[in-house]
Amino acid sequence: MTVQHDLFIAYSRKNSRFINRLVEDLKSYHVDVWLDTIELEVGDLVSLKIEEAIEKSRYFCIAISPAALASYYVRQVEFESAFTVMTRDQRESFILPILVQPVADKLPARLDGRHYLDFTRRNRYSENVRKISRKVRLHSDDFSGSRWYKSLEISSLGQPTGIGALTQVAPTGSSYCIYWDKGVVDRVDVFQNANLINYKKFGYDDRGRVVENRMYSPDGKGGWHVEEDVWYYTYHPQTGRRWKKYMKYDGARSGRELTYNEHGRQTEENIITESGDPDTSYGYARKVFEYTDDDSVIEHWYDYDGDLIQVVDSRKQSA
Repeated sequence: MTVQHDLFIAYSRKNSRFINRLVEDLKSYHVDVWLDTIELEVGDLVSLKIEEAIEKSRYFCIAISPAALASYYVRQVEFESAFTVMTRDQRESFILPILVQPVADKLPARLDGRHYLDFTRRNRYSENVRKISRKVRLHSDDFSGSRWYKSLEISSLGQPTGIGALTQVAPTGSSYCIYWDKGVVDRVDVFQNANLINYKKFGYDDRGRVVENRMYSPDGKGGWHVEEDVWYYTYHPQTGRRWKKYMKYDGARSGRELTYNEHGRQTEENIITESGDPDTSYGYARKVFEYTDDDSVIEHWYDYDGDLIQVVDSRKQSA
């Protein structure tokens, strides 16, 4: 049967927050994940769709937790289907266990003795994500070529990531063509209404994470010149996730420093000046970002004296 997905993840809904984060990070390594909340549609026969998806996946990942081990669907439907595929097709490494919460009970006999990745140790999170991506072989060190996407972002693990796959340049709106050279993004061409308007080049650290993001634009003479604004990235020494992002225009006396939490969400934005003198051209000195239960964002703007000057609520803007 034709493989349609790189990875099927079996998990308990009680671990949804962690799994959603993991899926987004795996996407940054171009891993195509089958997840029930994304793939299932109203009216689908759940057990049938799950069995079909497992059959058509390159690997099966089971997220082990007390809730998962107690789940009928995880153990009796998903895991049993995966075990059948593994034994029938003689795919010994088809099942990839990951531990997302400590468990007191003994693992099922068919999992006992199988090596698993321990995600309960936070300082191993980013390395474990890379191990999964290497295992499914999609982010191969040998891959060279290009792909089209609707948008681009630098993931919290420092990988240039295409969002929304396209088959070719979009006739209207934005589109991005990402070029890989032996598994590393070498360049990204940026198009608007099918016209090339600029391109991006990246600098990487010794762990393959983006530390510098430069943009090049037409110089009006048939060539290209580097833009003045350059983004610089730093990563947390424990988690390996993006910690800060700093942008400064060449020759400017101040820059913007963005700070992120362990979930990749922006928490603060500060205007940093080399001289220490306030730069009031931005209209603020600091922003603090608050996230509501429905994932809306509330921005609190402060001046250089620390006084609150404005509150921007995304819920009111979209109303």
